[in-house]
Amino acid sequence: LVCDAGSGRFVLHGATSWGSGCANPRYPGVWARISHELDWIHSYVDVPAPGPSPAPTQPPTSTPAPSPTPPGSIATWAVESGSCTQDGPCISSPSFPGDYSDDQSCVISVPAGMGPISVEAFNTESGYDKLTVNGEKYHGQRSPDGVTPTSDIEWYSDYSVTQSGWKICSGSAAPS
Repeated sequence: LVCDAGSGRFVLHGATSWGSGCANPRYPGVWARISHELDWIHSYVDVPAPGPSPAPTQPPTSTPAPSPTPPGSIATWAVESGSCTQDGPCISSPSFPGDYSDDQSCVISVPAGMGPISVEAFNTESGYDKLTVNGEKYHGQRSPDGVTPTSDIEWYSDYSVTQSGWKICSGSAAPS
């Protein structure tokens, strides 16, 4: 089931589980709500939606590896893409402390040597709007407080209910 969301944008809301045609009174179709199955879908197909083709560019030049973060200092993470906001060492969902909107996402790049996450607030639609840290999905009131991220963090909200969102701060790496 694909619906026009306006401005030439279409949103996938459901998929036919079984059935023939659409709204046949003698043989109805059964639909699956996509948001209930996102974890399963992402486990098999986790590719970004295609966008416009970029203009040709020169081959990338090699970039030196970043210096390791000195023990006891705070590694700097950053919003790599999307609509999350950063204020110093803290990153929050869009519009925090107000409600985030439908269909939002962001990626937070995590440097090597970052310490544990300190959660200042966490409230998302349980089961649907998720913050993924180290492959673990956090939603509802269950937060990643104290978790040390080892890879990029991802956020996405589905197409319906919204909440006040979250605010997470980077912690100091433990001395080695």
